Amino acid sequence: MRAGALVAAIADVRFPQLLLLSAAGWALMLLSAGGLITPTLCSAGHASLLAGSSHAIAAAFAFNPPTGEIGPWLVMLLAMMPPLLTQPLAHLWDRSFSRYRWSAIALFVTGYGAVWMLAGLVLMAAAIVAGVLSARFGLSPLVPATGLALLWQCCPAKQICLNCCHRLPRLSPFGLAAHADSLRYGLVSAVWCVGACWALMLIPLVAQSGHLPVMAAASVLMLAERFAQARPARWGWPAAPMP
Repeated sequence: MRAGALVAAIADVRFPQLLLLSAAGWALMLLSAGGLITPTLCSAGHASLLAGSSHAIAAAFAFNPPTGEIGPWLVMLLAMMPPLLTQPLAHLWDRSFSRYRWSAIALFVTGYGAVWMLAGLVLMAAAIVAGVLSARFGLSPLVPATGLALLWQCCPAKQICLNCCHRLPRLSPFGLAAHADSLRYGLVSAVWCVGACWALMLIPLVAQSGHLPVMAAASVLMLAERFAQARPARWGWPAAPMP
């Protein structure tokens, strides 16, 4: 997908509220540099101090438990995820009766957010482990995280997840079935989204400096992949915007 087409697709968003939410998330991330949000989520650097201990990983979790970073993770999701929801929310809006539309969106977002919160706990734990193990070998945790992301980017499973992100399921029009379908759609969409994005999301979590630029680069790549056309799942770099 060409860069111009990507910009046009984002600018033609059906729900400008999504862009406003994303902008609010980025603003909060910028403010976090001033201490309004604890920045420990963005760095596993203190884990390197424990690299010589046989209990380094356990100690790192004690100092920086993933459950203690839920607030910063929510802000990170708020910044990065709303633009990715354009297609599924448009599908919900178009396939729901007017009296069900906002409740359908609310249920979708609830399911989608719940899956990403669980994924966040796993990713934050992985960031802590990466910080400790990398320090043992004198490496930045960005090295294994970036290597893992590059491998996953080229893996057929990554493309399968991206293809499934484009699926538009049948939605029941009435009653409890309509609500259940909206919630299920959010859950399933988030599972495939996590599958497509987890490796890219891990990189800013382990970045000890330049967190925001790394996060912005990951966001642009995730958007490019999401707006690209589905393609056969095989080894190779996913479709990305070209100049």
